[in-house]
Amino acid sequence: MKLSVPSESNIINLLRLWYLVGVVGFSLPVTHEVFKALSPLSLLLLGGVFFIYHENRDKRLLWVMLVIFLAGYGLEVIGVKTGKIFGVYTYGKTLGFKVAEVPLIIGLNWVIMVYGSLAIVSFTRLGRVLGSLLAAVIMTGSDIFIEKFAILSDMWSWQNVEPPLQNYLSWLIISFIFCLLAHPSVAGKTRKVALHGFIYQMALFLLILIIHRLFWP
Repeated sequence: MKLSVPSESNIINLLRLWYLVGVVGFSLPVTHEVFKALSPLSLLLLGGVFFIYHENRDKRLLWVMLVIFLAGYGLEVIGVKTGKIFGVYTYGKTLGFKVAEVPLIIGLNWVIMVYGSLAIVSFTRLGRVLGSLLAAVIMTGSDIFIEKFAILSDMWSWQNVEPPLQNYLSWLIISFIFCLLAHPSVAGKTRKVALHGFIYQMALFLLILIIHRLFWP
């Protein structure tokens, strides 16, 4: 029996509601810790939604995403151990179970970032190289908000408080390589769900940072 899923419009409305609740939950001191603990679940749900609503799912998509998951995770392990890739940083407890000092869920975060950025690029007419470059720029720009939100939520922390320029240069290069790999499987084959999901997640980070700066002591 084939399981039915909500329509695109319905799942987009659910995602909007999920992230609105997240903004409130992260912004209130009384619920902040609870929503921090829910962060890994939120990433799992978003990754699942992206996959379910992808057009023409095939084995290539699965293999590409697995490669990005493993490569992204592996680079994070090397980065944490050596400080040579992104700079000197350590992961906190928020993102859950760790192997080699890196949360397993971080591999999925790389997949979501690549997929979401390519979902935006899918609505342009750019080819593989220029499209992947634009997606990498989107990923790197998004990381500016992610870094500040991550520090606030004890996802990870930097030796010198703020991430170094090295972090963003590495993000740009690695993101470009990952997007080049995933472009044929993702660009032009995604739906509006991924676009909305990615934008809502970035909006959540930005809104929480603004609320925290304005209202928290």
